[in-house]
Amino acid sequence: MAYLRPLVMVFQEYTKQSVATQTASLNACVVGPCYHILDATDDEVLAYANDISVAGVPDTMFPNNYPGALIVEDSVVVRLKDVKVALSVTPFTSTGTKDNKVTFDTLEFPSEVAVGDLVSISKVTDASVICENVMVIRVDAEANSFFLSNTNVLAPESLNVDIFREVDEYSITAEDSTLSVDVGDEMFSVSPQSVDINNIPRSVVYAKVYTGYKALRQDLSDVYTVASIDEATGRLGKLVPENPLGYAVALTLANTNTSVKLVGVDSDDVIGYTDAKDRLENVEDVYGIVPLSQEAEILGIYKLHCQQMSTPEVGKWRVCIGNTPLLTTKTIQEGVATISNSDDSLAIVIKDSNAQFLSNGVDAGHTISIYEGGIPVEYIVEDVISEDMLLVDNANPVDTAIFTLDSETYTYEISKKLDKTMQAYDVRDASASFSTSRFVHVWPDVCVIDDVELPGYYLACTVAGMAAGLPSHQGFTRISIGGVGGLKHSNDYFNASQLDIIADGGTFIFCQENPSAAPYVRHQLTTDMSTIEFREFSFVKNFDYVSYICKDVMESFLGQYNITPATLALLDTALKATLESLRLYSLPKIGSPIIGYDVTSVTQLDDIRDRVEIYAEVDFPYVLNTIGLHLVSR
Repeated sequence: MAYLRPLVMVFQEYTKQSVATQTASLNACVVGPCYHILDATDDEVLAYANDISVAGVPDTMFPNNYPGALIVEDSVVVRLKDVKVALSVTPFTSTGTKDNKVTFDTLEFPSEVAVGDLVSISKVTDASVICENVMVIRVDAEANSFFLSNTNVLAPESLNVDIFREVDEYSITAEDSTLSVDVGDEMFSVSPQSVDINNIPRSVVYAKVYTGYKALRQDLSDVYTVASIDEATGRLGKLVPENPLGYAVALTLANTNTSVKLVGVDSDDVIGYTDAKDRLENVEDVYGIVPLSQEAEILGIYKLHCQQMSTPEVGKWRVCIGNTPLLTTKTIQEGVATISNSDDSLAIVIKDSNAQFLSNGVDAGHTISIYEGGIPVEYIVEDVISEDMLLVDNANPVDTAIFTLDSETYTYEISKKLDKTMQAYDVRDASASFSTSRFVHVWPDVCVIDDVELPGYYLACTVAGMAAGLPSHQGFTRISIGGVGGLKHSNDYFNASQLDIIADGGTFIFCQENPSAAPYVRHQLTTDMSTIEFREFSFVKNFDYVSYICKDVMESFLGQYNITPATLALLDTALKATLESLRLYSLPKIGSPIIGYDVTSVTQLDDIRDRVEIYAEVDFPYVLNTIGLHLVSR
């Protein structure tokens, strides 16, 4: 061995080491469409597109569109301002002017001219302009003349006189045949316009053209973060209901003290939301995800995403918070049927060999819609004969012209109206269909913000915001929310028993005591009602919060340490210190995220030598839902 000179070596070793205190964020993330919105009136400067002439507006680019944004065709509105129409196709011929008086012979006198009209005068001989856009200030019909505000009109010879009238501005929408929109090329055009004056169409010869529209933005594919309303406006544009992503982010910010994540969809459909979901998979600090859609297919995609991301292998615990619409009618049978009706006085016979009328509960009084050319005609079921045959009342409706031929086939749909109790069961079943603590189904389906009725997924934004801003172990039951003025289809619509039915499926219900009171949470349920630990949202998110913190502490050891007795001791110490800091973090009413803990073992596996297994028993707080008070008479 190498020579070692005489020396004293001091090895600094630690029986125990402290670790840094860790925290975690349960950030809200809103996913939905963001629209660039230009209003033809409010955004007049930006919306100016072109001037209109007798020929109309030629192909013109939409003004100030966001780069790459897709124009929504039915949102286009063209506003015509400073509209000027000609009172004749060809100029009137004046017999001359003197001072400010313009005179005509009897046949040429324009009887429709009125005070305020504008006049342009030119010579007949060489078309040189004498005056332009001069206002009529007085009309003397008996003398076949009118007077102008310009006293410098001096020309005794024969003149051409064009008379124009300014009319009120008006708008043209995408439904108007004179407006043509080419979404792909971001162009629009307007055909020649006319305005009725004295019931006679008069051509528009001039107007300023302002174009309003909304366009789906394509530049928000990544995950972005905003921390304030000003930042949200700068990133997302107008924070109005017509821009769902911007409006939802603003409402989320109103219910949290943290920043908010967001992802824009490139198309407002399953494909667009699926692409956005894929982009979320590589993001670490996301928790409560709110898809701005009430479609079950889209909500199912995000439910599965949250379940898959919350596995031990991935370790990105998440919940999806969503909303579905209320159904007042329910389709119980549909298909293609053979319809027989040889006599209009007899009932219509509906026969569908693939139907199960009896098994599906079709009964007399239910509504059957029979389609011809895509147009439904509603009838009432008169009697159910068998699984594949029923009778329809031929007197409802009276017009039975579409059934003049026997043995014709038609598409049909049978539905029944749901009373409120049936509707409650339907909402319950919608919640139960998700059946996981990783999905929170908020109710009702409609909320009111600034006197505007909006989809219930905006309520989901308030829940995601509270989950991010309030302590992880804070329960939401009976907590009120901000930014929402009213509710529909909640305790104003269902009674207490019906709300209990809805809640039984795992529905997170908001209620409101009166129109001036803030909406509040009736019971903080997830859609997994199997145990208290799964159904109480505060328990789920608190467990997730503690898991995030412990994972972050343990990850700092990976690859940096070998498995030695000292490392095992340090892992034990680090975990205990982390859990102890959580136990000591106590708040009024709700206490600490964990009440107690015991790290029972930290061991290296014999068969997988690079793996350490740690078992820690943790006592979590439970929300107080029930008090049993026994008053005993002595």
